[in-house]
Amino acid sequence: MSASTADFLLELSNFLTDSDILSAVTCLTVYEFIITFDQEVAVVWSRKLTATSILLLALRWLMVLGPLLQTIPFKGQQMCILSEVLNGFITCATATVISLVLALRVYALWKESRLRYMLAGLVFVLLQAEVWTNVFGYTRSVTTYDDLPIVGHFCVRYLKISPKVNTSSMV
Repeated sequence: MSASTADFLLELSNFLTDSDILSAVTCLTVYEFIITFDQEVAVVWSRKLTATSILLLALRWLMVLGPLLQTIPFKGQQMCILSEVLNGFITCATATVISLVLALRVYALWKESRLRYMLAGLVFVLLQAEVWTNVFGYTRSVTTYDDLPIVGHFCVRYLKISPKVNTSSMV
């Protein structure tokens, strides 16, 4: 088997694995959302909206929208770019909401301490590393509508990061 054939088969295997994982995540997320929707109505919608309930709603709906958006087939270059922008926004918004919820949890646990603001702030700032890493990746990427052999047309995002930056971050 030639090197190009082996590379192609490896790329196809990775693509199919990614597709299967995305399908499983989408199914589990939608299933969880459906079976707990009655609890959402009872806990959130039947009461006055508070900051806590807004965080819960934001987290639940962002967690459903993310995988669903990734399963929609987009046609054309402009739709691929729109898809990547929306996906980036949902990913960063979800991570920010999770960071905020965890920081509030730390605040609640350390409520009697003078350090509560510092610890909650530290947790929030440290958890924002994921958001800023994603922002860096999205600003350094190019989205194209490519024709991939066998599988057809897909939106593909290429990271344009120099090998020096990529390898120095691994050390």
